[in-house]
Amino acid sequence: MSTSDGDTLVPGDDGTVYALAPDGSTQWAAATNPSGRGIHGTPTVANETVYVGAYDGALYAFDLETGRREWRVELGDAIGSSPTYYDGSVYIPVEYNTPSGSLFAVNAATGDVEWEDNRPTDHPHSTPAVDFDADKIVVGSNDGYLYAWDFESRTFAWQFDTGEPIKGPVATFDGSAFFGSWDDSVYRVDLDTGREEWSFETDHYVMSGPGIDPGTGTVYVGSHDRSLYALDADDGEERWSYETDGWIISCPTITAESVLVGSYDSRLYAFEKTTGDERWRVDNVGRVTSEPLIVDDRIYYAERATDDASGSAYCLEPKT
Repeated sequence: MSTSDGDTLVPGDDGTVYALAPDGSTQWAAATNPSGRGIHGTPTVANETVYVGAYDGALYAFDLETGRREWRVELGDAIGSSPTYYDGSVYIPVEYNTPSGSLFAVNAATGDVEWEDNRPTDHPHSTPAVDFDADKIVVGSNDGYLYAWDFESRTFAWQFDTGEPIKGPVATFDGSAFFGSWDDSVYRVDLDTGREEWSFETDHYVMSGPGIDPGTGTVYVGSHDRSLYALDADDGEERWSYETDGWIISCPTITAESVLVGSYDSRLYAFEKTTGDERWRVDNVGRVTSEPLIVDDRIYYAERATDDASGSAYCLEPKT
């Protein structure tokens, strides 16, 4: 996540959110309560405030300029997803040890709980998506269901069963939800009815969140089968695929010419988005699992630690 000042917010498994300047210096560091697993979601910024969930089960608000904690609200036993903000409310799935879960709406200014629905079970940590045209908010869960509510009224609408966990973020486009499941498939589901429009089978789990290019009608998504896929958004037909040397759980980032994605093989890749031809790759130390962020021609991303090396954050600049 980038700020208007050009800083980049990087959450860590140590439970700290770091605000890093473009030169890599730390502007501030804000700690959550110790939990052993830290922060797995991406911070959300609104109203000069940083919102982030942590594995201590709490949602936090930090001042964007200083990192000072504004409030903390304990919602459950763990939070592994990224918050979604709209119009003064923060939406976040929460996990309980039972295992079960809930989707919350929290007042962004005070941290007070505005709404809760406990339909998502078995540790939901998919990031919610809001589609204003369809008036829906949708989120996946480890119980294998995609859940949908009418967004304005927060009334439950439908659920769609894949039979296996939905762990990654959900994307919406053209009246539909796009997401992957651990049943080895990518889905397009109608937001109004909850009806499956198509599914595409990979050779392993799909934990990557889809990236969608509206201009070409292409869905880009990675898989544990090590491949990045480019699918036709209308019918799910494969346009191209590229196999790396590691799982792809990173969400792809799409530019005018390229699609960028990280891999467990410790590389960040850039592919020509219409053909799938590799344009370049960058070798790293850890597993590249974050979604690449592009700001002012710079590419920011982070990696997950391995048994042999700790994780780091990176900034790439154009070659001159």
